[in-house]
Amino acid sequence: MTSNESELLGLLRSLVAKVDAIEATVADVARRVGSVEERLKGRDAESNGSGAPLAVLRGNALSVRAAEDPDVLLCLDFGTARSKAFATRGTDENLVDIAVGRRAGSQTMHSVLSCMFIGDDERIYFGEDAANRSELAVLQGSRRRIDSFKAIITNANPGADLRATILGVDLNPSDIRLSEGDILSLYLAYLTDLAASELEAQGISRYVTRRFTTPVFPDDHRRWAAPTLTRHYSEAVLLADHFSGQWREGITVSDAANAIRSAAANFPAVLHLVAEPEVEPVAAFGSRFRSFEPERRSRKLLTIVDVGAGTTDFATFALIVDPELGLKMYLVPNSVHALRKAGNEVDRILQELILRKVLAERPGLDASLLARIRATLSLQQRVLKERLFRDQVVSFELADDTRGEVTIEEFLADPDLQRFSSELREHFTRSLAKIESSWFREAGGNTLEVVFTGGGANLPMIQGLGRGQVAGLADYVDCVASPSLPRWVSRDYPELGDEFPQLAVAIGGASRNLPQYPEQQFASFGGLTEQGAWVIPPARKG
Repeated sequence: MTSNESELLGLLRSLVAKVDAIEATVADVARRVGSVEERLKGRDAESNGSGAPLAVLRGNALSVRAAEDPDVLLCLDFGTARSKAFATRGTDENLVDIAVGRRAGSQTMHSVLSCMFIGDDERIYFGEDAANRSELAVLQGSRRRIDSFKAIITNANPGADLRATILGVDLNPSDIRLSEGDILSLYLAYLTDLAASELEAQGISRYVTRRFTTPVFPDDHRRWAAPTLTRHYSEAVLLADHFSGQWREGITVSDAANAIRSAAANFPAVLHLVAEPEVEPVAAFGSRFRSFEPERRSRKLLTIVDVGAGTTDFATFALIVDPELGLKMYLVPNSVHALRKAGNEVDRILQELILRKVLAERPGLDASLLARIRATLSLQQRVLKERLFRDQVVSFELADDTRGEVTIEEFLADPDLQRFSSELREHFTRSLAKIESSWFREAGGNTLEVVFTGGGANLPMIQGLGRGQVAGLADYVDCVASPSLPRWVSRDYPELGDEFPQLAVAIGGASRNLPQYPEQQFASFGGLTEQGAWVIPPARKG
């Protein structure tokens, strides 16, 4: 072998060694990449409890490029205890009846329980089905029901990630993780499908523009809550299609988790179906108008008292009426106030009164039987309360066939109810005491109109807030209760009369001609000046 051949052979061997080294490096890199991929897959699986791929979403929502039936506006109002929906078609005068309660199998036509329960069978149940399936387990203390959807948004810190808070085993006994954000989207999907199915039953597309309502939040909370809720309502559009018709039998946790992941990845595709939110008090007050045409300039001061199940909310507005500019509602600074008690507290007091009557007649009642009686009362207490205030007396029959009755006089004299009534008035006064006195003097003429909305609006202790002078304020303020029913309801839709206070936000939210709600606020009211339009002088801007 010549020297040249030897040199060439050495070079080739060197190249082979280098190639082998490169191949070994490539193989090592491939192993490392594979390891990282496995870890990422494991983390994804851990985050939702399942390594399954994203679900293929059923339905047509992803292919809808614009709202169908564009003359229809749907409003979804999810509350602490019950959720409602209503729609208008063409004009605000043409209401579209959305009987979500009837469709859900509820005894209440236009509302459904804001309730979910994850059973030991790892299926998720909704509304009345959730309440019925969960009652005994909840009363025994072994499980909890999910019934605080509104509180998820109200109590969260601005900027919070709702998917960072994972449900505990008392709420979710399965091994698949679900977050507060997940169950919020899922409940909104349930409500959305009930409303959409009602639209379809009336020959209207389920893919219409929908608006949602929110409480009056401080600015930083509002800036976070509005886009956050918009996202979850958009996810709900997709989930409503995917699970349409399956709610009554329950949704498996695994199916829900995978579908929620898909909806979270695809929600931007349906954002065009979700309109800007409206604040609840403005929607509630707007429900009182149909074809409102102001004839003269005027102003008044009014307080909205929204009595739900878990909270009683107070907010005061200056209403400015102008024939050219329409209506504007200015939120009065510092007037937003909440008492974390409302209709549920009245239910609880009635339940305890009935139990005291039973135990007085049957001392030493067996604990298991007492639990059954409590379970029965929990299912009946709201109906019992409504009958009591309607008929002035209510009869009850318990799980052990014990019978009795409660009169309205007996209930109103109950010390717990009297304490609750006093607490309501105290918080009503607190909401007014924080208002700069010029609003009462200049904007309201020392008269305050009180508008009651919500499921507990007609309770006597609530209605009492709209009568007489408010004690403890710097200036005297006389309260006048707004009529319980607007004239248009009595005239055109008398069938809605009993439910109107509870439906006011949903009906108003489906209106196109709501009072304008300027974001600017004014620390004090300096009167109105003629500057081409009625305005509050900029010099008084807070």
